[in-house]
Amino acid sequence: MAIAQRVIKFRAKKGLLDNYFLKYWIMSAPFQQDLFTYSTGSTALGIKSSKLNHLKLVLPPHNEQLIIANYLDEKTNQLDTLIANKQKLIELLKEERTAIINEAVTDKEKIGN
Repeated sequence: MAIAQRVIKFRAKKGLLDNYFLKYWIMSAPFQQDLFTYSTGSTALGIKSSKLNHLKLVLPPHNEQLIIANYLDEKTNQLDTLIANKQKLIELLKEERTAIINEAVTDKEKIGN
């Protein structure tokens, strides 16, 4: 995480906090809002290292963290696959649109003139 011209590496304490759960917590809306609350700056927001201890962390039991992180991994992978498929479809539709336009402007007989 880059914070106010510094890069801070968060690493969970083994057996207490799962790194993947921590990643999802950092990406969550509650954490982002909390981060924004303590951020300062006009052009680029940043947070002072002295404010990091004010950020809240949800800490369910370690086994629940693993279940939550695995669930989120599965769901985000499913969504990533759906997005990739939709992007392929969009590209095919763009190609079809281009082909229709090319055909219409190069073959006037097909459009009724």
